[in-house]
Amino acid sequence: MDNVPKTVLLFALINTSARLLLGLVTLGALIPNSTFGQFGGKPYERWTEKEARALLVESPWAQTRAGLLKGGKLSIFDPRPDDPVDDSAITVRLYSAPPVRQALVRLRPIKNQSEMKDANAKAAIDAENRSVLECSRCTDQYVVTVSPGPGSSHSVPMRFQSMPFAQLKLYVYIKNEKGEKRELVDFVKPGSWDGDSMFIFARLNSKGEPLISPANHTLIISFEPRLFGAFPPSLSRFEFDVGKMMIDGKLVL
Repeated sequence: MDNVPKTVLLFALINTSARLLLGLVTLGALIPNSTFGQFGGKPYERWTEKEARALLVESPWAQTRAGLLKGGKLSIFDPRPDDPVDDSAITVRLYSAPPVRQALVRLRPIKNQSEMKDANAKAAIDAENRSVLECSRCTDQYVVTVSPGPGSSHSVPMRFQSMPFAQLKLYVYIKNEKGEKRELVDFVKPGSWDGDSMFIFARLNSKGEPLISPANHTLIISFEPRLFGAFPPSLSRFEFDVGKMMIDGKLVL
């Protein structure tokens, strides 16, 4: 971004952050952390679209952050500077947590109302939903997804897709507040530009102990800053409050 005036960068960052913050405040105000739908007595099938989206954007199991990414002209007729500054946001979700998968499933029939009227299409969607809800990986593994945030004009960093797995393992890990870590055991590339990059970590250590238990305070997801390129360093560390993931005395993760 050497050719972009600092005042332009600052204005873009402030404008991007303000718009995203307003959206997150609006979504977060819809439902308190302790009563996400079913936990207040309402099953996920009855969540509203706003409730489901709020849980997927900013909740005990999801965080969204705004950032700046060096852009590129869409064509020779693009009036922007040669090195335009585009807004972007990243959403990190604890996909292995049931509420996240329930929110994703809840949005499916809302997005596909016309398809749900066709018996064959509905059967296919129902089968996919069962697979998401059951999540065969999620029993023994922590699954974290990274995707473009609301209003983002960019996909997740291409380094996620191009970097060899052996190298990616060195750059991404999770840990608790005591410093105990779990390394990456698998990675699934997004199926589309706005899809999820899926990072998979083992739940248990060699002694059969989970990384996160009700006795812990914080789950930390750490990304090597260089993975995000032009994104601010704040995007490299996401901390989740374990206490907020406790529902009726049980850890929901």
